[in-house]
Amino acid sequence: MASVELPSFSSLILDNRRELAVLIFLGILLGYAFYYYHSLTPTESPISDESGVIHLDEIKVNDFVDNRKGWQLRGKTAVVLEDTKRMRIEQIEISIFVPYTMEEKSPTLDVLITADEGLMEWKDNRLTLIGNVVLKRSDGSLILSNSALYETQKEVFTIPGKVRILQDEHTLEGNSLTYHVPIKKMEMTEPLLIRYE
Repeated sequence: MASVELPSFSSLILDNRRELAVLIFLGILLGYAFYYYHSLTPTESPISDESGVIHLDEIKVNDFVDNRKGWQLRGKTAVVLEDTKRMRIEQIEISIFVPYTMEEKSPTLDVLITADEGLMEWKDNRLTLIGNVVLKRSDGSLILSNSALYETQKEVFTIPGKVRILQDEHTLEGNSLTYHVPIKKMEMTEPLLIRYE
Protein backbone atom coordinates (compact mmCIF):
# COMPACT_ATOMS: atom_id res chain seq x y z
CA MET A 1 0.00 0.00 0.00
CA ALA A 2 1.37 3.29 -1.05
CA SER A 3 1.62 6.03 1.51
CA VAL A 4 -0.38 9.16 0.79
CA GLU A 5 1.23 12.39 1.74
CA LEU A 6 -1.05 14.92 3.48
CA PRO A 7 -0.87 18.55 2.35
CA SER A 8 0.75 20.99 4.72
CA PHE A 9 -1.28 23.44 6.80
CA SER A 10 -0.08 26.47 4.83
CA SER A 11 -1.07 24.88 1.52
CA LEU A 12 -4.52 24.05 2.98
CA ILE A 13 -5.04 27.73 3.92
CA LEU A 14 -3.86 28.95 0.51
CA ASP A 15 -6.15 26.54 -1.34
CA ASN A 16 -9.24 27.54 0.76
CA ARG A 17 -8.57 31.23 1.41
CA ARG A 18 -11.88 32.42 -0.11
CA GLU A 19 -13.95 30.13 2.16
CA LEU A 20 -11.82 31.11 5.16
CA ALA A 21 -12.32 34.84 4.44
CA VAL A 22 -16.11 34.33 4.25
CA LEU A 23 -16.12 32.46 7.59
CA ILE A 24 -14.08 35.20 9.30
CA PHE A 25 -16.39 37.90 7.86
CA LEU A 26 -19.53 36.05 9.09
CA GLY A 27 -17.99 35.58 12.55
CA ILE A 28 -17.29 39.31 12.83
CA LEU A 29 -20.80 40.19 11.60
CA LEU A 30 -22.50 37.82 14.07
CA GLY A 31 -20.34 39.10 16.92
CA TYR A 32 -21.31 42.70 16.13
CA ALA A 33 -25.02 41.79 15.88
CA PHE A 34 -24.86 40.00 19.25
CA TYR A 35 -23.14 43.01 20.89
CA TYR A 36 -25.61 45.50 19.35
CA TYR A 37 -28.71 43.53 20.43
CA HIS A 38 -27.52 43.20 24.04
CA SER A 39 -26.43 46.84 24.31
CA LEU A 40 -29.95 48.19 23.55
CA THR A 41 -31.91 49.65 26.48
CA PRO A 42 -35.37 48.09 27.08
CA THR A 43 -37.19 51.03 25.42
CA GLU A 44 -35.07 50.61 22.25
CA SER A 45 -35.64 46.86 22.09
CA PRO A 46 -37.27 45.82 18.82
CA ILE A 47 -39.20 43.03 20.57
CA SER A 48 -41.71 45.15 22.53
CA ASP A 49 -42.25 48.88 22.63
CA GLU A 50 -43.87 50.03 25.89
CA SER A 51 -42.89 53.68 25.90
CA GLY A 52 -45.28 55.68 28.06
CA VAL A 53 -46.38 52.63 30.10
CA ILE A 54 -45.48 52.21 33.76
CA HIS A 55 -46.19 49.04 35.77
CA LEU A 56 -46.59 49.53 39.55
CA ASP A 57 -47.17 47.22 42.53
CA GLU A 58 -48.84 48.10 45.84
CA ILE A 59 -49.81 51.64 44.88
CA LYS A 60 -51.16 54.46 47.04
CA VAL A 61 -52.55 57.77 45.71
CA ASN A 62 -53.55 60.60 48.07
CA ASP A 63 -55.76 63.58 47.31
CA PHE A 64 -54.61 66.86 48.84
CA VAL A 65 -56.14 70.31 48.33
CA ASP A 66 -54.59 73.17 50.32
CA ASN A 67 -53.27 70.93 53.13
CA ARG A 68 -56.65 69.12 53.30
CA LYS A 69 -56.85 65.42 52.55
CA GLY A 70 -60.07 64.11 51.00
CA TRP A 71 -59.45 60.54 49.82
CA GLN A 72 -56.83 57.84 49.40
CA LEU A 73 -56.69 55.18 46.69
CA ARG A 74 -54.83 51.89 47.13
CA GLY A 75 -54.37 48.98 44.74
CA LYS A 76 -52.47 45.73 44.34
CA THR A 77 -51.15 46.47 40.84
CA ALA A 78 -51.51 49.31 38.38
CA VAL A 79 -50.63 50.15 34.80
CA VAL A 80 -50.21 53.86 34.04
CA LEU A 81 -50.60 55.06 30.45
CA GLU A 82 -48.81 58.40 30.31
CA ASP A 83 -50.12 59.42 26.87
CA THR A 84 -53.82 59.09 27.77
CA LYS A 85 -53.47 60.09 31.45
CA ARG A 86 -55.14 56.87 32.61
CA MET A 87 -54.30 54.31 35.27
CA ARG A 88 -55.78 50.79 35.42
CA ILE A 89 -55.77 49.41 38.97
CA GLU A 90 -56.48 45.88 40.19
CA GLN A 91 -58.02 45.14 43.61
CA ILE A 92 -58.80 48.78 44.22
CA GLU A 93 -59.73 50.33 47.56
CA ILE A 94 -60.76 53.97 48.02
CA SER A 95 -61.00 55.55 51.46
CA ILE A 96 -63.01 58.79 51.53
CA PHE A 97 -62.34 60.71 54.72
CA VAL A 98 -64.23 63.39 56.56
CA PRO A 99 -62.02 66.28 55.36
CA TYR A 100 -59.04 66.78 57.67
CA THR A 101 -55.73 68.60 57.66
CA MET A 102 -52.28 67.03 57.66
CA GLU A 103 -51.73 67.97 61.31
CA GLU A 104 -54.50 65.61 62.45
CA LYS A 105 -53.12 62.19 63.34
CA SER A 106 -56.18 59.96 62.88
CA PRO A 107 -58.66 60.79 60.12
CA THR A 108 -62.31 59.73 60.32
CA LEU A 109 -63.31 57.33 57.55
CA ASP A 110 -66.60 58.34 55.92
CA VAL A 111 -66.84 55.87 53.00
CA LEU A 112 -64.82 52.82 51.94
CA ILE A 113 -65.17 51.64 48.33
CA THR A 114 -63.70 48.37 47.02
CA ALA A 115 -63.81 46.73 43.58
CA ASP A 116 -61.99 44.13 41.50
CA GLU A 117 -60.72 46.72 39.02
CA GLY A 118 -60.72 50.46 38.46
CA LEU A 119 -59.81 52.91 35.71
CA MET A 120 -58.59 56.32 36.90
CA GLU A 121 -58.89 59.10 34.31
CA TRP A 122 -56.79 62.04 35.49
CA LYS A 123 -58.01 64.65 32.99
CA ASP A 124 -61.70 63.98 33.76
CA ASN A 125 -61.19 63.45 37.53
CA ARG A 126 -63.23 60.29 37.54
CA LEU A 127 -62.79 56.69 38.51
CA THR A 128 -64.70 53.83 36.84
CA LEU A 129 -65.08 50.75 39.05
CA ILE A 130 -65.79 47.27 37.67
CA GLY A 131 -66.56 43.95 39.38
CA ASN A 132 -67.86 43.36 42.92
CA VAL A 133 -68.22 47.04 43.76
CA VAL A 134 -68.90 47.55 47.48
CA LEU A 135 -69.45 50.94 49.10
CA LYS A 136 -69.40 50.80 52.92
CA ARG A 137 -70.75 53.91 54.64
CA SER A 138 -69.85 55.08 58.15
CA ASP A 139 -73.34 54.08 59.39
CA GLY A 140 -72.54 50.43 58.52
CA SER A 141 -74.76 50.19 55.43
CA LEU A 142 -73.46 48.50 52.29
CA ILE A 143 -74.17 49.44 48.67
CA LEU A 144 -73.48 46.60 46.21
CA SER A 145 -73.18 46.66 42.42
CA ASN A 146 -71.21 45.31 39.45
CA SER A 147 -70.03 48.71 38.21
CA ALA A 148 -69.90 52.32 39.40
CA LEU A 149 -68.45 55.74 38.65
CA TYR A 150 -66.86 58.05 41.23
CA GLU A 151 -66.30 61.68 40.23
CA THR A 152 -63.54 62.88 42.55
CA GLN A 153 -64.00 66.65 42.11
CA LYS A 154 -67.79 66.60 42.52
CA GLU A 155 -67.59 63.82 45.16
CA VAL A 156 -70.49 61.98 43.51
CA PHE A 157 -70.77 58.19 43.38
CA THR A 158 -73.01 56.90 40.54
CA ILE A 159 -74.22 53.37 39.89
CA PRO A 160 -75.83 53.21 36.43
CA GLY A 161 -77.22 49.67 36.76
CA LYS A 162 -78.76 47.31 39.30
CA VAL A 163 -77.95 48.20 42.89
CA ARG A 164 -78.61 46.66 46.31
CA ILE A 165 -78.45 48.44 49.67
CA LEU A 166 -78.07 46.38 52.85
CA GLN A 167 -78.78 48.19 56.12
CA ASP A 168 -79.56 46.93 59.62
CA GLU A 169 -83.04 45.39 59.22
CA HIS A 170 -83.83 45.98 55.56
CA THR A 171 -82.64 45.44 52.01
CA LEU A 172 -83.43 47.74 49.09
CA GLU A 173 -82.93 47.09 45.39
CA GLY A 174 -83.08 49.60 42.56
CA ASN A 175 -82.15 50.25 38.94
CA SER A 176 -79.61 53.03 39.55
CA LEU A 177 -78.24 55.16 42.36
CA THR A 178 -76.54 58.53 42.83
CA TYR A 179 -74.82 59.22 46.16
CA HIS A 180 -73.56 62.72 47.02
CA VAL A 181 -70.78 61.94 49.49
CA PRO A 182 -70.35 65.33 51.30
CA ILE A 183 -74.05 65.76 52.11
CA LYS A 184 -74.80 62.00 52.35
CA LYS A 185 -77.76 62.34 49.99
CA MET A 186 -78.84 59.24 48.08
CA GLU A 187 -81.14 59.10 45.03
CA MET A 188 -82.33 55.68 43.86
CA THR A 189 -84.53 54.97 40.84
CA GLU A 190 -87.33 52.44 41.23
CA PRO A 191 -86.51 51.40 44.82
CA LEU A 192 -88.00 48.11 45.96
CA LEU A 193 -87.97 47.00 49.60
CA ILE A 194 -86.92 43.34 49.58
CA ARG A 195 -86.63 42.60 53.29
CA TYR A 196 -87.75 44.42 56.43
CA GLU A 197 -87.46 43.12 60.00
